[in-house]
Formats: sequence, C-alpha cells, structure tokens
Amino acid sequence: MKSEGFIQSGFKDSVWIQQPDEWLPRAILMSAHIDDTLILCKDLDTLSKFKALKLTRFEGTDEGDVTEYLGCEVVRDQEQRTLHLRQSAYIKKVLAIHAMTDANPVKTPMEPGVSLSKWDSPAVVDVAIQTEYSAIVGHISFMVMMTRPDLAFAFAELSKLVQNPGVEPLRSTHG
Repeated sequence: MKSEGFIQSGFKDSVWIQQPDEWLPRAILMSAHIDDTLILCKDLDTLSKFKALKLTRFEGTDEGDVTEYLGCEVVRDQEQRTLHLRQSAYIKKVLAIHAMTDANPVKTPMEPGVSLSKWDSPAVVDVAIQTEYSAIVGHISFMVMMTRPDLAFAFAELSKLVQNPGVEPLRSTHG
C-alpha cells in the first residue's frame, strides 16, 4: 500500500489513506481485510477513476455500492445520509450451524444474576463440548465487536470457561 502512495491511518493496520494530489483531487480511504476491500471517497468521479486504475493493475471486481462488508449488511439511506450495519444473515447462519434456528428471541442475552465460574467445569475436559462451546463463544465475540455490544456481558461470562466448559455452561449458550 505504501508503494501506491497510501499511509496507514494510525489506528488499524488494515485502514489506509491516500491524500489528494493533482491526479486524484479528493482523499481515498481504503480498508482491506483478507479478500474484502472497501474503498471510500467523497467524490464519485475521483472514486471511479481510482477504482479503474486499480483494476488495471490488480485482479478484482468492482461490485458497485457496498451492500455487505466483513459479514455485516450495510444499509444506506443516501437521502437521509445514514448508514447502518446489520448482522442478521450472519446471526441466522450461526444459529443454523449450532442447531438453534428454533431459539426464541429474548430481551436479555443471559439470565440476570448468572455468573459462571471454574466450579461449573467438570474435572475432565470433554473435547466435543469444548469444541462446540468455543465455536459459539467465538461467534458471539464477532457479533459483539461488529454490531452487538449488548452481548458483551454474556460474552465475558461465557469466555471464562472456554477452556473447559462442561454441559451446564454449554446449555447456557442455548438460552
């Protein structure tokens, strides 16, 4: 990215900025994560010119306006100048993976007063339970980081036992 004239934004290794110059009159902001890239610019002509140049140098496609990024649905209302992120499809996929499609929505993601501790863990690790539990906690972690800060307490409690969860903590992930 540096060889292309970009500088790191300073807070994330995957976010880069190309300052305006005589060829591109507006700044370009680019976020790249593995094979998911998002390019932003306040000027559509500058953005189009930049994307056309990059597609002549690098293999890729221009998929138009962003509708999905890093597992989040991007919902824009240009008239109202708003942008919302949703993980509905990701959450449905996670529920299907863990056979929880019949789960009922609740107002609180974990029963009030629940506090998990090492005493909830069995003496011997059950690898199948630990694998399932770790996967569920990992999925919740992604939700918390992206769009669901309301799950942070439940995630913190469930994370306590990720090394040796046992049957009861696994049940607590299923509401």
